[in-house]
Amino acid sequence: MDKLTGFDIVAAFSENTINGQLVLLTNQKKIHPPEKPIEMRGFFSATLDIKKIGYPQVIFNPENPSYKDLILVLEFKKGTFTAGSYTCSINGWKFAFQTNMSLADIPFSHISENPHTTKEAAKSIQQKAQSLIGKKVVDIDKIFDIQYLFMNFEDANLAQYNKKHSSFHFKDLKDTSTGKIITDQSVKESMKTQFASLLTQWLDTKKGSKNPWILGYALNPKSKIDVPESDLPTFYPTNATFSTFPANKGLGTLNWLFVTNSKGKLPTDKRAGIFEKPWLTDNKTQGIMALDRQLVVRKHMLSPLADSFNLTVKDFKDHGTYFEIKNAAVEHLKDRGDKEYSKLNGGKVSMKVQHKAGGNEVTVDYTYIKSQEVKLGALELAKYTLTATWSMTFFFRIDAHGKISTTHKVSEIQKSVDAKKEWWQYLLDFLPGVSIAEMAITIGTLNQFPNVDQGVWNVADNKLTLILPGGEIFAFKDAKFDKEGNLLTTLAYSS
Repeated sequence: MDKLTGFDIVAAFSENTINGQLVLLTNQKKIHPPEKPIEMRGFFSATLDIKKIGYPQVIFNPENPSYKDLILVLEFKKGTFTAGSYTCSINGWKFAFQTNMSLADIPFSHISENPHTTKEAAKSIQQKAQSLIGKKVVDIDKIFDIQYLFMNFEDANLAQYNKKHSSFHFKDLKDTSTGKIITDQSVKESMKTQFASLLTQWLDTKKGSKNPWILGYALNPKSKIDVPESDLPTFYPTNATFSTFPANKGLGTLNWLFVTNSKGKLPTDKRAGIFEKPWLTDNKTQGIMALDRQLVVRKHMLSPLADSFNLTVKDFKDHGTYFEIKNAAVEHLKDRGDKEYSKLNGGKVSMKVQHKAGGNEVTVDYTYIKSQEVKLGALELAKYTLTATWSMTFFFRIDAHGKISTTHKVSEIQKSVDAKKEWWQYLLDFLPGVSIAEMAITIGTLNQFPNVDQGVWNVADNKLTLILPGGEIFAFKDAKFDKEGNLLTTLAYSS
């Protein structure tokens, strides 16, 4: 399976980065305590009146990697717990939830396992990511908004209660009917066990409801703005989901996974979205966006390259790390201005399109071959093959808003002639003037190569411009190709 596992675009952000963004949202009071007490009903009833909330935290658990889940930990720093006649203070309680970010998986598991989730609710979950794909760039950017992400994290439809990372205590548990502080540890442990069960029941009742948010409210992701047609992404996502990569030292990542019109549907392979290696290798980089080589090179470079010789993209063979056409017949070319393309007809052309791993360039190596005969009447005097080689290199650069532009350079054309004679023609060497005639033939052949050294690729005269999704949310930097030929750029949240 290819490095992007069947997706066109992958955007991977580190655990540390996402947690940092959640800190900002909390400081901005966009994440805040529930607006009213949380009422839980089950085999017993409880009320949580939360007055102060800590910073939410996500964990990509390397101890039990599923490549789909993350752990959301909500800390309640101050409040009151009430259950019947019992009451105690909430001080540093942590509720943890395991959230399945693989949206395509959710409906089927919830319909079969959870009676509280209706088919209608399950369908809405399945469409969660797709509903953001609109006609305006901001609709696409919205899926990257940390506020939208947090609503996914705390969506009860996607979550299960996680006991391991939860912690709560009843140190000052009091029976209000008697006014006594409960000191019996067995009572406290029993309360703890029952409350954990109540949390699970409470979460199930929120699944499929009109208010599935664990904190009881939705956030307000980026509002719509008008975007000029010229700024719409070149690579337009048409379907989306998520995966996770668990790793230690905060290097685990949440991965946005997109397909575009080139594929349309999400990959069905079970390993789609499961990556063998981490996207990040240090804590200095917030995130990486990777674009499949088929998008950048095949779709946006091979077509005009092939067109310039009246060929098609299908004429290129994909060798995994480069694309190549070998000895394709050149026919029906017409002159373009002072460019003598018609003189190339009758020859054969080869093109090798290869990226530089770790660099920002793609080089096209051309080889053109044309064989001709020199005759005197019906007598063949000589047969020669003209070979010309040149290259064109494109350099990819990206600005902070995700706009990739290219510059290019074209090498000088190197020409050579390989002349062949029949055995009897060597007898002519004893005749005066023949060497001079052959020299004239050779010089004339070299001078016949047409004037096409500039503009061989008819798009080269115009800069290739590509616009990435997420320009309203991220700052982009450093476009480069990886070993496989996918185009990578580093990302950081703009705010």
